[in-house]
Amino acid sequence: MSANAYYGRFSGTVLVARGDTVIFHESYGWSDVAAGAANTNDSVYGIGSLVKQFTAAGMMRLVENGEIELTDTVATFFPHL
Repeated sequence: MSANAYYGRFSGTVLVARGDTVIFHESYGWSDVAAGAANTNDSVYGIGSLVKQFTAAGMMRLVENGEIELTDTVATFFPHL
């Protein structure tokens, strides 16, 4: 990861855990390149569009469990809409 950060191919934090035990936690790259501020383990990152993938995975889990159908509309759950 250090090499990727050095060449500008990665900037962020890596955390590896097994259960409740943190095995590795290190930050790389810059939180603000112009100011020369490096990322730290306390850096806060914007999640941008990452939430969409988690929402889709959750929805597909509900479909697999037979709790909803892919053809259901929003009005199925919120009739007043």
